[in-house]
Amino acid sequence: MHTDFINLGWNGLWWSLAVGYAVLILCVIAIVISENRNPLKALGWVTALLLFPVGGVVLYFVFGRSIRNVRMISRRNRRKLLRHEGTQPLPKLDGALSPENRQRIRLAYSIGGANLYTGNDLRFFSDGASFFEELFDDLRHAREYINLQFYIIASDPLGRRLRDILIERARAGVKVRVIYDYIGSFDARRHDFFQRMK
Repeated sequence: MHTDFINLGWNGLWWSLAVGYAVLILCVIAIVISENRNPLKALGWVTALLLFPVGGVVLYFVFGRSIRNVRMISRRNRRKLLRHEGTQPLPKLDGALSPENRQRIRLAYSIGGANLYTGNDLRFFSDGASFFEELFDDLRHAREYINLQFYIIASDPLGRRLRDILIERARAGVKVRVIYDYIGSFDARRHDFFQRMK
Protein backbone atom coordinates (compact mmCIF):
# COMPACT_ATOMS: atom_id res chain seq x y z
CA MET A 1 0.00 0.00 0.00
CA HIS A 2 2.81 2.35 0.91
CA THR A 3 4.54 1.63 -2.42
CA ASP A 4 1.34 2.36 -4.38
CA PHE A 5 1.06 5.74 -2.65
CA ILE A 6 4.63 6.62 -3.71
CA ASN A 7 3.95 5.51 -7.31
CA LEU A 8 0.78 7.59 -7.39
CA GLY A 9 2.76 10.57 -6.08
CA TRP A 10 5.42 10.15 -8.77
CA ASN A 11 2.71 9.77 -11.41
CA GLY A 12 1.06 12.98 -10.29
CA LEU A 13 4.41 14.73 -10.23
CA TRP A 14 5.21 13.66 -13.77
CA TRP A 15 1.78 14.80 -15.00
CA SER A 16 2.23 18.14 -13.25
CA LEU A 17 5.67 18.60 -14.82
CA ALA A 18 4.33 17.65 -18.28
CA VAL A 19 1.43 20.09 -18.02
CA GLY A 20 3.71 22.81 -16.67
CA TYR A 21 6.19 22.24 -19.49
CA ALA A 22 3.41 22.32 -22.10
CA VAL A 23 2.22 25.65 -20.67
CA LEU A 24 5.83 26.92 -20.77
CA ILE A 25 6.16 25.91 -24.45
CA LEU A 26 2.86 27.66 -25.29
CA CYS A 27 4.03 30.80 -23.45
CA VAL A 28 7.36 30.78 -25.29
CA ILE A 29 5.52 30.35 -28.61
CA ALA A 30 3.34 33.36 -27.72
CA ILE A 31 6.51 35.35 -26.92
CA VAL A 32 8.11 34.29 -30.22
CA ILE A 33 5.06 35.37 -32.21
CA SER A 34 4.75 38.69 -30.37
CA GLU A 35 8.48 39.57 -30.59
CA ASN A 36 9.14 38.69 -34.23
CA ARG A 37 7.69 40.92 -36.93
CA ASN A 38 9.15 38.60 -39.56
CA PRO A 39 6.61 35.79 -40.04
CA LEU A 40 9.19 33.40 -41.54
CA LYS A 41 11.52 33.77 -38.57
CA ALA A 42 8.66 33.32 -36.10
CA LEU A 43 7.43 30.22 -37.95
CA GLY A 44 10.94 28.73 -37.85
CA TRP A 45 11.20 29.20 -34.07
CA VAL A 46 7.69 27.87 -33.47
CA THR A 47 8.53 24.76 -35.53
CA ALA A 48 11.77 24.27 -33.58
CA LEU A 49 9.89 24.60 -30.29
CA LEU A 50 7.24 22.07 -31.31
CA LEU A 51 9.70 19.51 -32.72
CA PHE A 52 12.43 19.91 -30.08
CA PRO A 53 10.71 21.26 -26.96
CA VAL A 54 13.62 21.00 -24.53
CA GLY A 55 16.39 22.13 -26.84
CA GLY A 56 14.15 24.60 -28.68
CA VAL A 57 13.43 26.66 -25.54
CA VAL A 58 17.11 26.81 -24.61
CA LEU A 59 18.14 27.72 -28.18
CA TYR A 60 15.47 30.41 -28.41
CA PHE A 61 16.48 32.11 -25.17
CA VAL A 62 20.19 31.94 -26.13
CA PHE A 63 20.07 32.76 -29.86
CA GLY A 64 16.51 33.74 -30.79
CA ARG A 65 16.02 36.88 -28.75
CA SER A 66 17.54 40.05 -30.07
CA ILE A 67 17.77 43.52 -28.57
CA ARG A 68 17.00 44.85 -32.02
CA ASN A 69 13.40 43.73 -31.52
CA VAL A 70 13.06 45.80 -28.35
CA ARG A 71 11.09 48.95 -29.00
CA MET A 72 13.48 51.87 -28.64
CA ILE A 73 10.81 54.39 -29.61
CA SER A 74 7.26 54.37 -28.30
CA ARG A 75 4.43 54.09 -30.81
CA ARG A 76 3.34 57.66 -30.08
CA ASN A 77 6.85 59.02 -30.74
CA ARG A 78 7.14 56.87 -33.85
CA ARG A 79 3.91 58.37 -35.20
CA LYS A 80 5.30 61.82 -34.40
CA LEU A 81 8.50 61.06 -36.31
CA LEU A 82 6.54 59.72 -39.26
CA ARG A 83 4.40 62.89 -39.35
CA HIS A 84 7.57 64.99 -39.16
CA GLU A 85 9.11 63.07 -42.07
CA GLY A 86 5.96 63.55 -44.15
CA THR A 87 5.47 59.82 -44.81
CA GLN A 88 2.17 58.24 -45.67
CA PRO A 89 1.27 55.58 -43.09
CA LEU A 90 0.10 52.30 -44.54
CA PRO A 91 -2.43 51.13 -45.72
CA LYS A 92 -3.32 54.51 -47.29
CA LEU A 93 -1.70 53.90 -50.68
CA ASP A 94 -1.98 55.89 -53.85
CA GLY A 95 -4.83 54.61 -56.01
CA ALA A 96 -2.66 54.94 -59.14
CA LEU A 97 -0.44 52.06 -57.96
CA SER A 98 -1.00 48.67 -59.52
CA PRO A 99 -2.38 45.92 -57.26
CA GLU A 100 0.97 44.08 -57.48
CA ASN A 101 2.87 47.16 -56.29
CA ARG A 102 0.39 47.78 -53.48
CA GLN A 103 0.89 44.18 -52.36
CA ARG A 104 4.70 44.56 -52.50
CA ILE A 105 4.56 47.74 -50.42
CA ARG A 106 2.35 46.09 -47.78
CA LEU A 107 4.62 43.02 -47.72
CA ALA A 108 7.76 45.15 -47.20
CA TYR A 109 5.99 47.06 -44.44
CA SER A 110 4.74 43.94 -42.62
CA ILE A 111 8.04 42.02 -42.85
CA GLY A 112 10.61 44.74 -42.25
CA GLY A 113 8.67 47.84 -41.25
CA ALA A 114 9.75 49.54 -44.49
CA ASN A 115 7.63 52.62 -45.10
CA LEU A 116 6.75 54.12 -48.45
CA TYR A 117 8.61 57.39 -49.02
CA THR A 118 7.39 59.54 -51.86
CA GLY A 119 9.14 62.34 -53.73
CA ASN A 120 12.39 60.46 -54.31
CA ASP A 121 14.60 60.83 -57.35
CA LEU A 122 16.33 57.67 -58.53
CA ARG A 123 19.16 57.24 -60.98
CA PHE A 124 20.76 53.94 -61.97
CA PHE A 125 24.43 53.68 -62.90
CA SER A 126 25.78 50.85 -65.04
CA ASP A 127 29.45 51.64 -64.40
CA GLY A 128 31.55 52.94 -61.53
CA ALA A 129 33.20 55.80 -63.42
CA SER A 130 29.95 57.67 -64.12
CA PHE A 131 28.70 56.98 -60.59
CA PHE A 132 31.79 58.44 -58.91
CA GLU A 133 31.90 61.48 -61.21
CA GLU A 134 28.25 62.23 -60.34
CA LEU A 135 28.90 61.57 -56.64
CA PHE A 136 31.98 63.84 -56.55
CA ASP A 137 30.05 66.58 -58.33
CA ASP A 138 27.21 66.32 -55.80
CA LEU A 139 29.70 66.39 -52.91
CA ARG A 140 31.43 69.50 -54.26
CA HIS A 141 28.06 71.29 -54.34
CA ALA A 142 27.00 70.29 -50.81
CA ARG A 143 26.20 73.33 -48.64
CA GLU A 144 24.90 72.04 -45.28
CA TYR A 145 25.86 68.41 -44.65
CA ILE A 146 27.29 65.25 -46.22
CA ASN A 147 26.33 61.81 -44.88
CA LEU A 148 28.37 59.14 -46.63
CA GLN A 149 28.47 55.37 -46.10
CA PHE A 150 30.82 52.94 -47.83
CA TYR A 151 31.82 49.38 -47.07
CA ILE A 152 35.27 49.80 -48.64
CA ILE A 153 37.25 53.02 -48.76
CA ALA A 154 40.75 52.41 -50.07
CA SER A 155 43.84 54.61 -50.09
CA ASP A 156 43.95 54.63 -53.88
CA PRO A 157 43.54 57.53 -56.36
CA LEU A 158 39.73 57.31 -56.17
CA GLY A 159 39.72 57.19 -52.37
CA ARG A 160 42.15 60.11 -52.13
CA ARG A 161 39.93 62.19 -54.45
CA LEU A 162 36.97 61.43 -52.20
CA ARG A 163 38.98 62.31 -49.09
CA ASP A 164 40.22 65.62 -50.56
CA ILE A 165 36.67 66.67 -51.55
CA LEU A 166 35.35 65.85 -48.08
CA ILE A 167 38.19 67.76 -46.40
CA GLU A 168 37.57 70.78 -48.64
CA ARG A 169 33.82 70.72 -47.90
CA ALA A 170 34.46 70.39 -44.15
CA ARG A 171 36.76 73.44 -44.28
CA ALA A 172 33.95 75.29 -46.06
CA GLY A 173 31.67 74.68 -43.06
CA VAL A 174 29.76 71.65 -44.35
CA LYS A 175 29.06 69.03 -41.65
CA VAL A 176 30.63 65.80 -42.93
CA ARG A 177 29.84 62.36 -41.51
CA VAL A 178 31.41 59.17 -42.89
CA ILE A 179 30.50 55.58 -41.97
CA TYR A 180 32.85 52.86 -43.19
CA ASP A 181 33.49 49.20 -42.46
CA TYR A 182 36.40 48.54 -40.09
CA ILE A 183 37.63 45.47 -42.00
CA GLY A 184 36.63 46.53 -45.51
CA SER A 185 38.56 49.80 -45.17
CA PHE A 186 41.60 48.30 -43.46
CA ASP A 187 43.92 49.50 -46.24
CA ALA A 188 42.87 53.13 -45.73
CA ARG A 189 43.21 52.88 -41.94
CA ARG A 190 46.73 51.44 -42.36
CA HIS A 191 47.79 54.54 -44.32
CA ASP A 192 46.38 57.11 -41.83
CA PHE A 193 43.72 57.93 -44.40
CA PHE A 194 41.02 58.76 -41.85
CA GLN A 195 43.43 60.42 -39.46
CA ARG A 196 44.06 63.11 -42.06
CA MET A 197 40.31 63.57 -42.51
CA LYS A 198 39.85 64.14 -38.76
